[in-house]
Parts: sequence; structure tokens; C-alpha cells
Amino acid sequence: MMRTRGGSIALLDWARWYPDYYMTAKYSASFINTSPSYILPSDLQRASDHNGLAHEWADDELLAFDSIYDSVALTDLSNELGFNVRDFIKTNLFCNEGDFIVNHVPVDVAIQSNLSGPYTVLAEVARVLNRPDYIIWMDQYLDATVRQKIRRDGVLEEGLGYSIGYINENLNGAKGTRDYFLTRPADTPLLQAISNRVGSYVTTLQYGQSQ
Repeated sequence: MMRTRGGSIALLDWARWYPDYYMTAKYSASFINTSPSYILPSDLQRASDHNGLAHEWADDELLAFDSIYDSVALTDLSNELGFNVRDFIKTNLFCNEGDFIVNHVPVDVAIQSNLSGPYTVLAEVARVLNRPDYIIWMDQYLDATVRQKIRRDGVLEEGLGYSIGYINENLNGAKGTRDYFLTRPADTPLLQAISNRVGSYVTTLQYGQSQ
């Protein structure tokens, strides 16, 4: 119980601060002057401190949130503070970062990097928090990854070391996108089409993994 309450408080604190993170240049602490409608022209960073978008987030906090989502401790904390802590964390932490990626990071910028961790997390967030719009972005990202980055050989051109890490990470993202439909409905024609083709991304990346 104490761990659950402690986890709730920690996630709440993250959610209070996260929307105020600023975007900086790659490998730099210099702020970038942007408007609310900005679109990233290159691999910059917002919550990371190096490598651009590569380290924007990991899934540790998401797994913790998923494990306490229906907990009494989270409900009690909401009653104690007078607002819905669950929705506050969802909106200001996970969906804040997810919306940043989907609304401000074009796919052609996302595939410039060989470090794809945040997009794997995006697929997980989509499933846990029911954000089909994140799955639509992931479909576009995976399509570009397969067609423009690894192509018919299923490998990255930057060398075997970079390639296997890239393939492994994007395979996890493809599986996460596929598995979204295990618990969430494909209730629009677009989601039905994604559900039908996401297996091809998994297959292509598994082929690359075996090279």
C-alpha cells in the first residue's frame, strides 16, 4: 500500500513538472524559440539531454502507472487532494509527451535517428491509455522505417552493430503496435487497415533480425 501511494505521489510530481519542459538544441542546453504550433525540422529534444529524441522517455513510469491505475491508493489520493489524480497523470505526463511526438515530430524527422526507443513507448502508451491516434502515427512511422530505412534487405546501412540495435527496437515497436489490437478495437476503417498490415512490419523486421 505504501509503495502504491509513493508511486502515485512520484508520478503526480512528474506530471506537475513535465508540461513545462522546454526544447533545446541537440547536445545543447540552449533553448529554442518556437511557437505552440511548431513542427520539428530536425532531431531536436525536449525532455532528453542528448541524442535528440532518442531518450525522451522509457516505459518504466508507464509500467508503474499501469500497475496502480485501478488502485485504492490512487483513488484515495484523488479524494485527499480534491481532483482526479489518475487523469492528471495520464494527461500531463504520458499524453503530454505522446501528443508532442504525434503533433510536432514528422515521421521523416523521426526516422533520421538510429535510436528509436521513444516510439516503442508510444505504442505501449497507446494501448495502456487507449490512444488510437498514436497507433495511426506509429503505422506511418513503421511504414517509413520499412520502406525508407531498412528496405528490402531488412538491415540498416550504418553497420551491423547499429543495425541490430535499430532492428530490435523497431521490432518491439511493431509488436507493440500489433498488440494494441489485442485489447483495443479496430473500430474505424483506418484502424482496421492498420490491424491488417501491421503484421507485415513485424515480419520484415524479423527478417532483418535474422540477417
